[in-house]
Amino acid sequence: MAHTSMSLFKECKNVAADLQRKKVNFNKSLRKLLAKTYSDSLAEASKFGPREEVGGSKCEKAVVELRRVMSCGELLVTQWTDRQWWKTVISSSDSASLQAKVVLHLKEFFACVKVLIVIANGNQNLLFDHNKAPLSEVGDFELSMSTVESDVQKACKEDLDRLKSRIHDNYKGWFVKPDDLKLANLVLEQLESPGNSSVGDQSSSKLEYTDVITGSRLLGEGGDGKVFECKFLGLEAAAKVFLVDNSDNAKVVENEAQLFARLRHPNVVRFIAHVFREHQHVIVSELMQMDLRKYLDEFNKGGDESPRGRPLPEAVDIMLQIAQGMRYLHDEQVMHRDLKSKNVLVNVIPGPDSRVFPSVLQVKVTDFGLAKLKTDNSKFTTRGVGTTKWRAPEVFEDDNNPGKYKKSADVYSFAMVFFEVLTGETPFDGIQLGRLLQKLHSGLRPRLPRNECPEYLSALIKKCWSRNAARRPTFATICKTLVNCKVAILVAQSPSPRSILSYDSGDVSISPSRLCSNCHFSCRFI
Repeated sequence: MAHTSMSLFKECKNVAADLQRKKVNFNKSLRKLLAKTYSDSLAEASKFGPREEVGGSKCEKAVVELRRVMSCGELLVTQWTDRQWWKTVISSSDSASLQAKVVLHLKEFFACVKVLIVIANGNQNLLFDHNKAPLSEVGDFELSMSTVESDVQKACKEDLDRLKSRIHDNYKGWFVKPDDLKLANLVLEQLESPGNSSVGDQSSSKLEYTDVITGSRLLGEGGDGKVFECKFLGLEAAAKVFLVDNSDNAKVVENEAQLFARLRHPNVVRFIAHVFREHQHVIVSELMQMDLRKYLDEFNKGGDESPRGRPLPEAVDIMLQIAQGMRYLHDEQVMHRDLKSKNVLVNVIPGPDSRVFPSVLQVKVTDFGLAKLKTDNSKFTTRGVGTTKWRAPEVFEDDNNPGKYKKSADVYSFAMVFFEVLTGETPFDGIQLGRLLQKLHSGLRPRLPRNECPEYLSALIKKCWSRNAARRPTFATICKTLVNCKVAILVAQSPSPRSILSYDSGDVSISPSRLCSNCHFSCRFI
């Protein structure tokens, strides 16, 4: 590495100081909160452990991760310096998802600081001793985390009030361009909490079909519609175009738009608008750079022909972002039904310090909706309730009854995506689809890479793709466990699966020796 851990830690302090001075056009309270939290926490971390330990090799991974996490905060604040502030607000930062994003970010930041303190004091073994310092508590930075959610909520409210006032003051009167006026009104609608806004009634914005100019670049295609790059009132966006031939089908699309509009989370693709004309409906959403499958394929370009997975820290970070998005969807009683790498979108943003890490990834779940909203008379299908190679075995049994699809089937699909990220491969390559179903019921699963996948991580994946759907963890449990996995990577240790897995309440009695049998998965396939 070009940097020592000590120099990187000093750079982290410099980032905090720079954010204190940075001028932003909106979200000033949040910028102040982030800067103060960084500064106070790093000052507290400096008090712990010998100075040489913080700069030593044992702390290297933890400091690099701390620097990466803080770069995400830098990039977030940089968005707020944009003079065309409404474009940033409407495409990525409404009050609900922004608040969740900052809370998740600060939790990740506090976890890094806590781990760094533990390592600097030479107590990393305690991280995996459930009798002394349960790993599940590492993410709770005791003094700071107790108030972070209320502090973020307060700052968001202050910023929201200022933003609304600015819109009302600056965007009214005959001299305002029509497109700017529509954007301003749309911002006001989307700044409201999801429960208080109605996507079905966008009369205040007076949106029209002609507000969307669809380009020729095709981003994706499925049985229910095509997705194009587009311009929406001057914004770069994505347009999902549906051709509907009757009122029942139109109602299905309207239902999808209403579902999409109420979902606000940083790891779920952002809804912008729904417009229509006669038999053509368009749902406009934020534009992302590429899907996860393409990202994995791009990583393999220029090397040998064998696929490669992402480095373990990045792989876990990608899957944690997906798990957070899926946890939110399930909390909102939305099942995805077609989770796969092509339905996960990625933005690759150059990191502020390319000498340490080249880029920061934003990962978001997409393409949920019609598969859950099929009506008896609709021509739209459930797309087979998931693409075959990612489908849970029990879904095939209920292929003609998609209403019985359970959340645990999404967890199975999540495990298949995890396999893709770890290996760069697609699941079950070389196996004919006609033979796949029988093999799945017999317990066939992809072969996890022995060297790149620690035992504690393979145990999580095998629980997720367990043949017994009732044994699969929830996404809440998966999120907690992946945080534990990140900690294990930072301290460069390989604890037992029993030490690192966070079980659902019903799984507490499971012994480590039964992990493989619960998954119906022979260890010889690991």
